[in-house]
Amino acid sequence: MKEKEIKVFLLGSYKNNAGPDNVNRCLIENSIHDLLHIEQTGRIMKRIEIFCKIISSDIVVFSGFGKNQFWLSLCKFLRRKTIYLMHGCATYETKVNKLDVKQKILDFEKEFLESVDLVLPVSEQYKNWVIQQFPSIEKKIHFLNSGISGGGQSYAIDNRNHKENDEKICIIVAGGDRIQKNNIEVCKAVELLSERIHKKIELQICGRRYYDNDIFSKYPHTTYLGMLPNEQFMEKLSNAHVFVLNSEVESFGLSAVDALRAGCNILISQNSGIRSILSLTEEDIIFDAHNPSEIADKIEKLISKNNCKRILDSINYEHYSWKSVANRLYKICEAVYDGKDYNLIR
Repeated sequence: MKEKEIKVFLLGSYKNNAGPDNVNRCLIENSIHDLLHIEQTGRIMKRIEIFCKIISSDIVVFSGFGKNQFWLSLCKFLRRKTIYLMHGCATYETKVNKLDVKQKILDFEKEFLESVDLVLPVSEQYKNWVIQQFPSIEKKIHFLNSGISGGGQSYAIDNRNHKENDEKICIIVAGGDRIQKNNIEVCKAVELLSERIHKKIELQICGRRYYDNDIFSKYPHTTYLGMLPNEQFMEKLSNAHVFVLNSEVESFGLSAVDALRAGCNILISQNSGIRSILSLTEEDIIFDAHNPSEIADKIEKLISKNNCKRILDSINYEHYSWKSVANRLYKICEAVYDGKDYNLIR
C-alpha cells in the first residue's frame, strides 16, 4: 500500500460545451482522488498555475496537444510521467475536413504521441484506429472508454408509443456540416426514403457550420438547426424517431447515448468508438458510411422496429459511470508512475 497518493494533473480545458471539455469536467467532478486541474482564467495567471502544478505533480495527463509543446518539454526536463488523453486526431481531421491548419502543428502531433509515456484514446475502438495511423506507438497505447452520465432505465424516456402514431417521421443528426460526419449521405438517404414511405419525413441537422456554402440547401426534406443549447438538443432528440451517427471516424460519440436517454432509436457507423460499450446488432450499424441505400434501409426498419430500450438495457452503467471511469484513469496513472502493466485496467 502506498504511503501517499500520487498527484495527477489533468491539463486541459473543461469549461466549454465541447466533447473533450465535457469529458474532462466529468473526470474532475467524479474523481475520488484530488485530480489537479486548471482553475485560473487569466492568461498569465493560468501559465503560472500550470507551471506550479506540473512541478508539484507526479504525472501529467494532457487532454489535447495544441499549445502544449512547452509544457511537455518541461515535463520531460523534470522527469514527470506523461499521458495523452486522445479525443481526436488533428492530422486526419484536417485532411478529411479540409481545414486550414499549419503543417508544423500537424508535425507536432506525431512528435507528441511518440514523446508521452502513454497514449490513451477515449475508446477501445478508437485505439485500434489510432494504431493503424501511428504504428510507432503500438507498444505504448491503451484506452479509457468515456463514461455515461446517470444510469439505469430511469434515464430512458420511453416515448415510443406516441411516436409510432406521428404523422411526420423525424430523423436527426449532429456535427453540422463537418465533412467527417458524413451527414450529406444521410440527406441522400432521407430523400430516398421520402419516395417510398407514406408519411412526411424531415431530417434535422444540429451543430456548427464550418463552411460558407450551404451544402444542405438542395435537399428539400432537410432542415439545418445550427448549434443548440444542450436542453434544446435533448428536446429535439426526444421528438425524433432515429438518431444517425454516420461519422467516417468517431473517437467516442456521446450524442448517441443522449439519443438513447431521450427515447430515440440510434443508427451508428461501424467506426464509432461508442460501439465499445454498446451491444449492437447488424441492423444498428452502418457498415458503409457512403452508401445512402444502406442508411435508408436501416432507418426505415428502425422507424417501425425500435432498438432504444434493447441497447439501453445492454449498457453496464456501474462500469461506465464517470466515477468508475475516473477511478480507472487514476489506476492507469498509478501503473504508469510505478512502471507496471496498465493493460489489465479496463
